[in-house]
Amino acid sequence: MQPLSTCFTQAAEKWLKAHPGRIVTIYQMSSLFDEEYLRAATSLTAANSFEKIEIYPMNRAIFEDHEFAAAEVTDRPQPLTLKENPTLKREKHHPPPLHHCPSTSTTTIHGSSDCHC
Repeated sequence: MQPLSTCFTQAAEKWLKAHPGRIVTIYQMSSLFDEEYLRAATSLTAANSFEKIEIYPMNRAIFEDHEFAAAEVTDRPQPLTLKENPTLKREKHHPPPLHHCPSTSTTTIHGSSDCHC
C-alpha cells in the first residue's frame, strides 16, 4: 500500500523534527503506524489498490484459454445426482442390530443367558 508507506514516512519525519536528537524506536514506530494506518486505510485506497493489480473492475478476458491448459489435468466430471439420473437408487444405511454389538456397560445381566432386548 503506497499511501500507507507515504503517510508513515511523513509522520516519522514530522516526529523527528519535533524531537531533535532522538531516534524513532519500536515504541514510537508502532504508535505512528497505528495513526497512519487508520488515516490511509480508506475504501478509496482499497479500491485503487484492487484496480492497480487488475482485480477490479472484473475482466473475464484477462486470461486466454491456453493459459488454463495446466489446470485441465485435475478436471474431473461431476458425479451425477439422483435428479439428473433417476436410474440411480439411493442406498439405505442400515446399522447393525444392537444385540449384535458388544456392550460397553460394566453391569452384569442376571438371569437367562439369552437376551431378547
